[in-house]
Amino acid sequence: MTALDLDAIQARADAATVGPWVMTAQGGIESASYRGPGEDFTSVASTRTQNNWEFIAHAREDVPALVAEVRLLRGRIVRAKSRLHAGSIPLGMSEAQFNSATILDTLAILARPLSSHSPTDRSTE
Repeated sequence: MTALDLDAIQARADAATVGPWVMTAQGGIESASYRGPGEDFTSVASTRTQNNWEFIAHAREDVPALVAEVRLLRGRIVRAKSRLHAGSIPLGMSEAQFNSATILDTLAILARPLSSHSPTDRSTE
């Protein structure tokens, strides 16, 4: 999968009709609708049509990519936390030196570039 373009995803979301969107049915026809404060439901297809359709069309790829990235980053956080709480101080190293080195190692894990947007992080510890 190509790199996740957060700016493009944000632009599509910003250009689409404000939410929340809900599914409504009128006369047996279902549609995605929204309702502004004090308004009746309006079909998202009837307002900002091009922007809404672009947002909808990309959602099938954007949502799984964003979920995969969140999972990858959460995994990194879990591994980083476990690194901070694990291990013994090597002989000849002060506790402060050990803590500093561990924090730097942990930050390096968190700062790794996202080379893959799959649910598993391919980076090594």
